[in-house]
Amino acid sequence: MSDMAKRKINDGYSAFKAPSRSSAMSVPSGSKNQQRAANDIFIKFLSNAQMSREYVLRIWSDMKLAESKCEKVPEFTIYWVLEEFAKFLFNYASSKVKNLLCQHLGSLDDTKCSQI
Repeated sequence: MSDMAKRKINDGYSAFKAPSRSSAMSVPSGSKNQQRAANDIFIKFLSNAQMSREYVLRIWSDMKLAESKCEKVPEFTIYWVLEEFAKFLFNYASSKVKNLLCQHLGSLDDTKCSQI
């Protein structure tokens, strides 16, 4: 991420605080655990990217406002956030898979594990 992007991200927003929500829909227990896991991964992404939910919402609203007024769309759009999240998920999953492979392949030295 460029220095300019980091400066725009670190523009005074506080650290993320998860909002408390109650859902009107009944959700099976397994689904609730999946929702919690997905939320945890998203929180890790926000922390890693030094963003807050408020910042992401502001990016979304700025983009929608610019589109509705037929103005130039800002440099940082919700699509940029989604692209960064996709990269994070890919790297997050890749490292977990690599660690799992190294654990199951037995005593390999670090060079062999790093080549996987």
